This record gives sequence, structure tokens and C-alpha cells, in this order.
Amino acid sequence: WADCEGCSYDERGRNVSDETFMRVAPRRERITMVQEDADMQFLLNNLEGDLYVGLNHIQDLFLEEVHHMLEIAHFENEMLFSVYALMLILGWYFVVFRSARLGTLAEVTMAKGFVSYMPLHTMASSEISCITNMFKEVDHEAETLNEPAARPV
Repeated sequence: WADCEGCSYDERGRNVSDETFMRVAPRRERITMVQEDADMQFLLNNLEGDLYVGLNHIQDLFLEEVHHMLEIAHFENEMLFSVYALMLILGWYFVVFRSARLGTLAEVTMAKGFVSYMPLHTMASSEISCITNMFKEVDHEAETLNEPAARPV
């Protein structure tokens, strides 16, 4: 009925300009009927308001269950975030740090190849041992990373 300007009836034929749709008011005949009905009086007044106590217990149980479900959802959300953060950290390690380290070892291998083509026969033996000792630590690191060690010079 919001599309129809000036319409006073909705699709069910109810008068929408009537004030009963604007406010909620109890029907007086229903209140008197509840007060006069013996069965309703029995439910309302028997055992010192047992109906209200029972409804309060149901409401308390419902609220406890909602609270418990929200605690579980909060815990699962924290676990999901923790797993996400852990995956980011491990991903960063394996993708960035490890690939940079392996790239560095590849550069060392290329440097060893360059040194192996140097005319070492023209150098003194102390210079040759200085050049070859530079790569000894790198060979040990390559073995710990399960990489093939560079060939000796």
C-alpha cells in the first residue's frame, strides 16, 4: 500500500487509515473473559503463580543457551583468526624468507663458478686459500637446507 498514494485499503481489504493499526491496545472483552474463565484462573493463580515462574525459567534457559552459543561462536571466531594469522606468518616465511635464502645460495653457487674460472695458477697459495675458505660456511648451510653443495674449487 506504500506504492498507492491516497489509498486507504491494503491488499487484504483492511482500512489502513484506521488508528488500530497505529497503536496496540488490549481488547477489553478478552481481559474480562480471561478474568472470568475458570481454566485461565487456574493456570494464572494455581500453585502461587506457577505459570509465571515456569515462563521465567524457560526465558532463563533460553537466555543461557543464547549466551552459550555466542560464547562458542566467539571462541570459533578467535580460533579462525588465529589460524589465519598463523597461515600468514608461515606463508611469509616459506614464500619470502626461504625463497630469498635459496636465491642467495644460488648466487653463491654462481660466484663459485666465476671463481673457478679465475686463473688461480697465477696467484699465491695464501690468496687461493683465502678465496676457497670464503665458501666453506656456505657449503655447510647448503647441506642443512638439503641443497646440493657447490662443487669444490
